[in-house]
Amino acid sequence: MMMIHGREGVLEALDFLDIELERIGFEGVIDLYVVGGSALVLEGELQRATADIDALIVLPKEIQDKAEEEKEWKQKLAEYGVNDRFLGIIRVPSKDELMENPMHIDEGFSCLRVWVPDYTELILMKLFSEREKDEQDLWNTNLFDKINIIELQEKYEEYKSYDVLPGNYTVDLHRLLKKRGYI
Repeated sequence: MMMIHGREGVLEALDFLDIELERIGFEGVIDLYVVGGSALVLEGELQRATADIDALIVLPKEIQDKAEEEKEWKQKLAEYGVNDRFLGIIRVPSKDELMENPMHIDEGFSCLRVWVPDYTELILMKLFSEREKDEQDLWNTNLFDKINIIELQEKYEEYKSYDVLPGNYTVDLHRLLKKRGYI
């Protein structure tokens, strides 16, 4: 298993991927909405290694029809650790919400546009996870200082109201905010 270390490691993997996509003649630009630990690493919030780069992968319209025939690009994504497996386990936010107010990571790629969801959505993804490392990630970031806490609480309650697996949360937002001194 490949390990990607820190922000520079994630950017290096994406840079090599971009070069490979150019080399195979990929036409168009793939939008990658990087999520989870990799997004926190890209934002400089975490300094840890990651095994992969979880991302919502959005192909350009002109490629979508041909996408199944031309899978070489997909193999290149996998070679550099980029995948969308998180979609099988994500509870919130929805794909549309991930793409609502993203922050662009401009590194001058040719075949990639890299985005991370806004901080509130990143926190919510971690809050609705069932993995302990997601709570640790939240403790090790300063994201709460960069968002509107009331908006976070409102979205948290909204998401809880339509969560299909209510009550299975590793992280309790109220407890976390209280321990961090926000409420």
